[in-house]
Amino acid sequence: MNQRLLPLLAAAIAVAWPHAVVRADDANSPAPFALAGIVHDAKASLGVVERRKADPEAAVRTTDLTYKGGNGATVPADLQVPAKPLGRKPAVILLHGLGGNRKQLGLLATMLNGKGYVTLAIDAAGHGERPKFGANGPDSMSLEDMRTLGAQTVVDLRRAVDLLAGHPDVDPARIGYLGASMGGILGARFYSDDPRVKAGVFLFAGGDWGKLLTTSQIGLAKSFRERGATDAATVGKALADIDPLYSIARAAGRPILLIHGDKDDIVPVECNELLFKAAKEPKERVLLPGGHVPDVLRWSSLSMAFLDKHLLKK
Repeated sequence: MNQRLLPLLAAAIAVAWPHAVVRADDANSPAPFALAGIVHDAKASLGVVERRKADPEAAVRTTDLTYKGGNGATVPADLQVPAKPLGRKPAVILLHGLGGNRKQLGLLATMLNGKGYVTLAIDAAGHGERPKFGANGPDSMSLEDMRTLGAQTVVDLRRAVDLLAGHPDVDPARIGYLGASMGGILGARFYSDDPRVKAGVFLFAGGDWGKLLTTSQIGLAKSFRERGATDAATVGKALADIDPLYSIARAAGRPILLIHGDKDDIVPVECNELLFKAAKEPKERVLLPGGHVPDVLRWSSLSMAFLDKHLLKK
């Protein structure tokens, strides 16, 4: 092929995204990964479908889309791309808490977009528009449901990185993550094994599922105890492979921020302490006054400052 045509061809493909998905160089793609039978293959087609296209004239171009997650599951997502600055931008993946959906962190996404970040918010497995686990909602889930939900979400997050790494407006070297509560716990498990993600913020999160589900005051944990699941060792063993307590050390060298309420009884403070101790440097932990969701201005400003420090160009 005429070498002078290559730049024009590349530009044409980029403009056509996501109909023609552009992936990062295969040499930089991670090896296939599996968790609880859910497989991530970075070379598999993302199958992106735009359900509502972005307004090309908007200051922030919002696209309602789906992509193929682990084992081909359909993942609904909101992709928000600021028009400025021009060129490749940092990006942040956002994940909500138990019982929530991808809109839950919408205000934070807007704040990030205003600073020039691309954001991608997804519905976790069993949440939002996705098929549910548990016959009577999240509180009726079994331990096996929890394990499958967690593993599916972890792999779906890896596919979210694949999507962003191939987007023409994203700098694949500046992808970060922010998750809250369940999104923080499963996000920490995801962050452990995906070095393409360069900074992680984990809000109101912790490790040790056994301790969490036998002491937490959230409805799911109370339901487990009512059903007789009061043995922390049994619970912990069943969910060990989706527990960030046993994986987070593998993120050594990539920055971590944990923010937690000092009176949290949903994700007990002790679980947050355990996760922080298990993490390697560089790491930061901030305890704020309050319960499971402390002062929003404090944690959002701390999160933004951390992401700016590690993802914005100096």
